[in-house]
Amino acid sequence: MRAKICHFFACLNQTAKARRSVFRVREFKQAEAILRPMVKEGYVKWYQKKDGMIEVTLRQTNKGPLVRQVFQQSKPSIKKYVQHKTVKENRRLGLTLNGSKVYTTRELKDKKLGGIYLAEVR
Repeated sequence: MRAKICHFFACLNQTAKARRSVFRVREFKQAEAILRPMVKEGYVKWYQKKDGMIEVTLRQTNKGPLVRQVFQQSKPSIKKYVQHKTVKENRRLGLTLNGSKVYTTRELKDKKLGGIYLAEVR
């Protein structure tokens, strides 16, 4: 896992803790693959590419962003691999990288795949 993905999750965490709704990060290869399931599950309202940057708008409630915290499971130095049998399906959104695609825990179980467990969104 690359440092750019870690930086993206760090910016997402800082935005959620500060109860802001918008943040910007540099564009990177897997950005759209990570953001697509987050939009589909309702954690991110929308995202937009501009001048090599990605502007992400988080979905809000009265108390702040819907995302409270993102727990990184894999880091650049240590990768955590999971199989579809070992994934626990719960209300949280788990993101798993398989090749160049990112799957949620639900999709991973349905397609019977495995991959690098990136993060868990709460």
